[in-house]
Parts: sequence; C-alpha cells; structure tokens
Amino acid sequence: MNAFAFPCLTNSAQVRLLSAAEARRGYPVRLSGVVLYADPLAGDLVIQDKAGGIYINGWTKHLGGSPGHFEPLHPGQFVDIAGESFPGDYAPCVTLKTLIVVGHAPIPAARPVTYEDLASGLEDGQWVEVRGIVHSAQIAQVWSDFSNRYLVLKLSLGGDEITVRVMDYAGVNVDALPDAEVSLDGVSVPMFTTHRQLFDEVIVVPSLANLKVQVPQPVKSYDGPANSINSLFLFSPSQRPGHRVKVAGTVLLQRPGEVFIKDNTEAICVLTTQDAPVAPGDRLEVLGFPAHGSYSPELRDAVFRKVAAGPRPQPEAVSVEQASSGNFNDDLVQMDGLLLNFFRYAGENILVLQQSNFVFNVHFPDSEQTRMLGNLSKGSLLRVTGVCEIQLDNWHQSFQLLAQSPADVVVLRPPVWWNLPHALAVLAGVTVFFAGVLGVVIGQSRRRVNAHLRAWRQAEAQFVAVNKERNRLAGELHDTLEQALVGIGMQLEAGLKAFVPAPKIALEHLEMAKQMADQSQDEVRRSIWDLRSQMLDNNDLPSALDALGKQLSSATNLQIDVEVLGAKRRLPEMVENHLLRITQEAIANAVKHGKARRIHVQLAYETNSVSLTVHDDGIGFNADNWSRSRQGHFGLAGMHERAKALGAAIEVESAPGAGAMIMVEVPFPNGASHDRDGSLGPDRIFHGQSSNEAKSNQHSPG
Repeated sequence: MNAFAFPCLTNSAQVRLLSAAEARRGYPVRLSGVVLYADPLAGDLVIQDKAGGIYINGWTKHLGGSPGHFEPLHPGQFVDIAGESFPGDYAPCVTLKTLIVVGHAPIPAARPVTYEDLASGLEDGQWVEVRGIVHSAQIAQVWSDFSNRYLVLKLSLGGDEITVRVMDYAGVNVDALPDAEVSLDGVSVPMFTTHRQLFDEVIVVPSLANLKVQVPQPVKSYDGPANSINSLFLFSPSQRPGHRVKVAGTVLLQRPGEVFIKDNTEAICVLTTQDAPVAPGDRLEVLGFPAHGSYSPELRDAVFRKVAAGPRPQPEAVSVEQASSGNFNDDLVQMDGLLLNFFRYAGENILVLQQSNFVFNVHFPDSEQTRMLGNLSKGSLLRVTGVCEIQLDNWHQSFQLLAQSPADVVVLRPPVWWNLPHALAVLAGVTVFFAGVLGVVIGQSRRRVNAHLRAWRQAEAQFVAVNKERNRLAGELHDTLEQALVGIGMQLEAGLKAFVPAPKIALEHLEMAKQMADQSQDEVRRSIWDLRSQMLDNNDLPSALDALGKQLSSATNLQIDVEVLGAKRRLPEMVENHLLRITQEAIANAVKHGKARRIHVQLAYETNSVSLTVHDDGIGFNADNWSRSRQGHFGLAGMHERAKALGAAIEVESAPGAGAMIMVEVPFPNGASHDRDGSLGPDRIFHGQSSNEAKSNQHSPG
C-alpha cells in the first residue's frame, strides 16, 4: 500500500500515539515547531509543537549534501518539517524529508518532573526541568567513535541518580559543581535495549545557559571538622541529606578506583576517579557522598587530599571465623592458609587458600610481579596480608582478601611430603600391586587351562574349545577387573581431595571404592568358575549332575534328586558346560536364598532338543522381578546369559512361599546329531557355525 493512502499527521501527539507496527507503515507527517536541541555530531534533533516534543530522525544525513542540504540548527529556531512516521528505537518518531527554517520563537517553559516521571519513559523527547545535587562533574568523550566532548554530570534526584550531558559547556568551572544544588532544563532521552526496553534515562542540555546553580558548593569544604567513619548513617539533626561529608583516616590499600582508609573507629572503602598515588600509612582527608555498600557504608564520587605521610599500618591477625563475622570489613587483616590453587580472572591474579574447612580467595592486581605468585608450590602454608571484604550471597556471609603485591605473601612452610601428588603416587603403587595380582590370577588360570589341554588331548575340537575359554577369561578379567581398579583409583582420588574440606563426601567416595572392590572379587570368582568343570572331563552330563547332587547333599539335610528322561547321549561341550553351571547356580540360589530342603533336577533328551528343570521347595520369590539380580552378584541374570549363549529359552516360575522352578530348553535344528567337539554332522548348522567353518578354525594343540 502506498504511503499517501494514510491520513497526514499534523502534531507530535498523533505520532506518539502510534504503535510500533503502525509507525512502520510510514504515515505522512507535517509539523511546525521550535528547535529544543540540535547536536549534529550525535545526530540528535528534537522540536516541540503545541502538543509536545518529538524526535526527528535522519537530520544529519542531509547536512552538507543532497537531498535537502539542511543547515546546522540552533535552539529557538522555528521550522516546518515534512516526513513520515518511523517506529524509532524506543518511541515513535519522524523520519525527515524536508526542513525549512521560517524564523525564531521563544522556547516554552520546561515542565518540572521527578525521577519517577523520567523512569516511566513517558517523558521521552519532552522539555523538562529537574533539580538535584551534583555528585560528580567532568569533561568527557561520550562515544569512542566521536571526537566531541561534553560536560557530563552525575545528578542525584532525591537519592536516585541520572546522567546529564551538556553540549555547549564553554566557561564551566568543573571543580565548583560537585555538592552544589542545581536546576536545569533539557530534553529527556531514553537509554534502551535491543528489545526496545527502557533501562536508563539521560537528560541532554543545549548549553550552560540552561543550568542554574541554586545552592553553591560549600566554601572551603576541607576546612570543616571530619566525621568519624562509624557515625555515617547515624541519626543527626544537623546532617545535610544528600550532600558530601568529610572523613579523615590512614590509607590501608589503594586499588584502581578505590582507596581503603581507617580512623580510630573503623575502616571504609572510598570510591573515586582521582588517580593520585598514595601509600599505606598516608594520612588523607576525604570528601564523598555516603552510600550503602554491599555490607557497610562507603563513600562514592569522592575526592581526597594527602595531609601527611605515616608508618605502614599493622594488620590484625584473625581467623576465618572472625573474618567472615563482618567485624573486620574493609579493614587490614593477616591470615594463614594452605595454598590450593592460583589462577587469573578479570584482570586479577588470585590465590585460593584454605584454613580449617573454609576456602577463601586473595586478589592481586595483575602485574608481572604478582604473576610470579603462580610459582608457589601448592600445599605451602602462607601468611597473607590484605583488606577483608565481606561478600553476601542470599544472606550467607563469606569474604575475600584484597592485596597489593607479592610482599603481602610470606611462605611459612613448604608443602608437607604427604600431599595430593604423593598420595596419587601411592595410589599408583597400589594399582600396580593389584595389576600384579591380576597377572598372577591370569597366570594361574592359564596354567590350569594348559594342564587340562595336556590331559584332554583326545581331539582337536577339545583344544579349540578350551583355548577359546582361556582367551575369553583373559579378556573378561581385563575388561572387568582392570576397569574396576581404575574406578577404585578415581574414587580414592576424589576421597583424598575431599578429605579435609568435606569429610562426609570423602567417606561416600571410600564406601563406593569398597563396593567396587567387592564387585571385582565376585567378577574374578565368576570368571574362574566359568572354566570348564572337571566333572565333565570323564563323565557325561547326567553323571556330572548326579555327582553334583551327591556332593552338595553329603552330610547335610538337603535332598537332591536327579531324574533323566529319554535316551542319553553326549552333547556339545558348550551345551553340557552351560547346563551344568545353570544347575549349580539354581541349586546355590535355592539353598542360599530359598532355604530349600528338597531339590528335584530333571534332564530330558528329545529328538530335537534337550531340556533341564530344577524345582525346589524353598520360600520362593517374586518371579516378575527375576531379571533384577542383586548389585554385585550374578544369580538369575547369569543363568539368563548362559541360556542366551546357547540360543535356549529359559523360564522362571516362583511365588513367595511356593518354591521356585527353573526351566531351560536347548533346541537342536533339524534333529541333527552332535559330535563331542561341538559341531554337527555334515552340512548341518548349530548356533551360527557350520561344520566346515568349525574345522577350518581348528589347529593342533600346543
């Protein structure tokens, strides 16, 4: 839609009533008004018609060139403006197309406003009057990319501060403005975010003619009596609220933008832009505005003068409990602590110290000398001198120290031998020891396997099966016990780190290491138990089951019955071994957990399968949760893994008080007969391997 389709706006109030979306449509605008403020370098132009003030956008784009060739403007000129509506960065304004100076007109009287009026944002672009106390005054460059400078005032309006920028400040006496009460006329300009949200207000003033001193700065401010530091913010009928006060004291520390001083009552932080160097012990007189600091009073926008030099102040030796109490805030203290760390952050070099169970930081200004503090050995006992600064976090008090140079640090004692690096070395030795134990276990297992191999030289297939079992055991021990040892080492290391600052957490880490050691013991026991049973060396599976029952029931009240159904035949070694282990685990669970007195084992040979059933008369359990084996033990989960290795189905039936029954059925594809080496007859496949593949994988026993 064309802009000419919209009605023409003829006063500033109509423009300001537009929403941002409406202003973006580009309504035609024609205004006549008087220039309030015109800054060609900043691009600011504000005029006022009968309805109020309005910001004009794009004025400086036409200065000195086409189109328009607008001349510089001055307050009091009366102009005719043509343009279109624009959403602006905060409130709607006018984008300039043509401007004609038609004469001069008196600037209307400014309307008095409060800080609350300015903070609302409704005074954007309006000609206003404010009255307040000047806290600071300086000639400053406002934007880094512009060379123009302004008189910048920090003005207090009833306790709230705003910034005032005076464009023409010729003839100003900057030193006479702080602590003076002034009134001024200017244009309210909002400071906004990229989301068009107001966050601050600035008043721009055309010249010093618009600023009037109502109550001048007190004459000879330094000549009056000094207030004691502890009297600030106490009730006094003679106080001048909002004005500067005078204090005097001895310098404790100077840092960029702040000086800490102390009189015979207490210490205080003085915030100042004055950069004259002072030394600890110098006597200062300070003029500043009292303000509430993060914990105790401070003086802001202060100036000072040196009265005399003096001896270096002596620090107060305090504990961490005393420092965090707040009684030594802003005061010079001396503390001992173990060095934990050194790092650099935000232009400072920071030492991290520990005393008892309390950790605190010591801040140094960044310099080549203070960077050398990073060479101090961790674990050293240090004595540090600095100003104590209380920090509040959700009403929790902590503190930090502010120091000046390496001279504020004394090494009382180098690191003791038993420190974290040495503890880690001992831990490494323990790890090597356990690795040696692991080697012995693996060596013994290998010797046992080799002994079986020499005894079982009956067929090449037997050697292949045992050799695979030996390799599986070595890999399993490597993957479980070694990882467990690494985990134990990490838990012990975490426990050592937390032993002093957090004994409870350290105990939790040590308990976790003990649990991991117990679990590793069970892993080793299970892996060794997985070696082929000697019961199957010279016996078939039914005989091995019968021998197992007699062995476990001998000299006990336990009765174990073994029943064999169907025609007995030899099965692959892997099948017999896993079924024997499942029986052992089922009997062990029935006795240990089920408190069984009678156990019935049934082995049934079918044409296409073999099935195993173990039934007991114990106390039973909830079979719905059978897969959740106890942490650190194997039990039913181990049976499930063995059945899965055979491609077999396993079922568990049990209920509290009704005993338990474990059923495993191993299928044999196509009714194939099985040889003792675990392969099938010609061209048959069992569990994913053909007979030809099995033979190609065999080799002569060593």
